[in-house]
Amino acid sequence: MKSYKISIFIFAVIGVLACICAVFPEEGITVGTTTLNFPSINDVLTVDSGRTETGDIAVNQIELDSIQKELDSIHQIEIAPYITFFEQAPNKIYFPNNDFTLFDPLYAALEDARHTPVRIVHYGDSQIEEDRITKELRYKLQTTFGGSGVGLLPYIQNITSLTTRQISSNLLTRKMAYGPQSYRSADHIYGPLMRMDILSTPTSTSISAKSTENRPENHFTKVTILTRPLNKTITIKTNHNDTATINQSQKQYNTSSFIYTDSISQITINASGYGYIYGVMLDDTIGVSVDNVPMRGCSGTVFSHTDPTTMRAYFEQTNTKLIIMQFTGNSVPYLSGEKSITAYINKIRTQIRFMQKQAPDAAILFIGPSDMLQNKDGVKSSYPLLPKIDRAMQKAVNEENAAYWSIFETMGGKGSMKQWTEMTPALAGKDGIHFTRLGAQLIGEKLTDAIMKGYLYYTVRNDYYQTMAEKELNLCQ
Repeated sequence: MKSYKISIFIFAVIGVLACICAVFPEEGITVGTTTLNFPSINDVLTVDSGRTETGDIAVNQIELDSIQKELDSIHQIEIAPYITFFEQAPNKIYFPNNDFTLFDPLYAALEDARHTPVRIVHYGDSQIEEDRITKELRYKLQTTFGGSGVGLLPYIQNITSLTTRQISSNLLTRKMAYGPQSYRSADHIYGPLMRMDILSTPTSTSISAKSTENRPENHFTKVTILTRPLNKTITIKTNHNDTATINQSQKQYNTSSFIYTDSISQITINASGYGYIYGVMLDDTIGVSVDNVPMRGCSGTVFSHTDPTTMRAYFEQTNTKLIIMQFTGNSVPYLSGEKSITAYINKIRTQIRFMQKQAPDAAILFIGPSDMLQNKDGVKSSYPLLPKIDRAMQKAVNEENAAYWSIFETMGGKGSMKQWTEMTPALAGKDGIHFTRLGAQLIGEKLTDAIMKGYLYYTVRNDYYQTMAEKELNLCQ
């Protein structure tokens, strides 16, 4: 039979069936005890929604796959600059196993800082004295996420600061975990500053912002004094009519806080009694606080030799999410070979583990040495082992699940210190070791840039996952 005859036959059959559908009663035709039914035109043409569930799911999955492919393409374009930065930039942060999520809890806390205050503590050697380097990071974070004040300060300040002015009526006995052995405390309890003042005679300290510039660090709304009474009470009074009495107890760490409705830029704290004063915190009730803790002459190997009680309490109570440890420079002149480098690095490993134990919710960022000059026969040149020390430090720190930032690479590597000393204006001092204030500002900006690049990468990753989740939810509804 020819194909056109087959087509005519098929359409004829469809036509006959359609006529039957049109005239056949909906209630059917009863013949004896049997009822004959025939589908109506509507029954034939209407699709059963119950029979398409699997099909709908398949269609949704195809749509979802298409959306994900498109989002993946956009995501790769968005993250490319950040991947390039963390692979190639001189001031990149080295993350363990390239795990960029190490700082995610920090970044999440920063985003929530206007509701729950968050703290960063920056320990370091003399390179960070005067609040250098730290103040650049603090300014960026406080202007971005809120907060004010300079953070934790010693009650009696013996180092000039670029941000605050402190004048005290007495020079109290000071005990420190670093420096000459005569400074050590018998109980090895020093507090979060790794130093404390022994209050034995009534003393007053006035703290004020050094600048009238409208920067967050120059004002504060919350003042907290950290103390430990010995044998008798400690009484605290301020020029803002605040009074606190701290009784002797078993606690090694006590906090007395005063909160002000309007921000202030100066406070005088009068203390009497007998005991330890671990420090004074100048903060806001919300936002970000960044502490600058310079430890002149320290190589960063003393933390594990102290009683951790006060440090642990401080990190926990202040919601510390990042601890920066900037050391090694004081050890470089004494690292003469593989054996001494390994011995020093093993000590640093111990310090990182110690900090991780005291602050389990905080990430650790270790900052290694800068380029440094030695003077041999009247010729200044970089210490020859610095590149090896820097690489070994980075490897060891990452192996301890901590991040590493290389000032050495950021400066330009071997020989860069000489160039920095010869610039106009100079970025480093004539000693070939310390930065000038301008140089320290530049290093602080480079560090801040690296941390903020990580934050921006975090937001891009979060936006991608959130968008994908929303698309999945919409297709399931």
